[in-house]
Amino acid sequence: MKFVSVLPALCLIAAPALADEGSNTSSPPAATAGDADTLAAALALFDGQDVDGQLLASALHMAKASMEADMESLKAKGIDMPQSLTERLSALIYEETKLMVEQMAPTFRQDAAAIYARYFTAEELRELKRLQEHPVMKKMEGLAPSLMAELSKIGMRAAAERMPEIERKSQELVEQWLSDESMAEAGPNT
Repeated sequence: MKFVSVLPALCLIAAPALADEGSNTSSPPAATAGDADTLAAALALFDGQDVDGQLLASALHMAKASMEADMESLKAKGIDMPQSLTERLSALIYEETKLMVEQMAPTFRQDAAAIYARYFTAEELRELKRLQEHPVMKKMEGLAPSLMAELSKIGMRAAAERMPEIERKSQELVEQWLSDESMAEAGPNT
């Protein structure tokens, strides 16, 4: 039962929470209410697009790629996951990913448009819309979920290789914190 201790990390890594909150790049200032034209141009990027379908396909591809990378990592550590457990985990991740996409779908266009509006001017967004109509861009849009899943495997493999060190350091940190907390509760020796 050696694999049980890695299940929480496996599930955490497999979740398609792809936002990079710790990035060093600073976001431009948020669009203001006066930027209605910019927001409208950003929303126009989604016209004629199967945004919900693309969102679901991308999330499912990412979840599958993450799960495959995790399985490879476990196998490299000599941990063989039983097929029945792998199948159940895959089904769980699949269902949770679908639910996550369903939950965010009602506001996704507006949320995504607000992000685009922070990074691009209205004129730039109209140019992006024009470029979307190019046949090569249409091909890219169709391939994007698969490309993103394959490209993400590069980072996932690196993360999986670092996981033992992260787990060790996390364990040390928690033990030190617990020790510090215990000493603080005990108060000063008098």
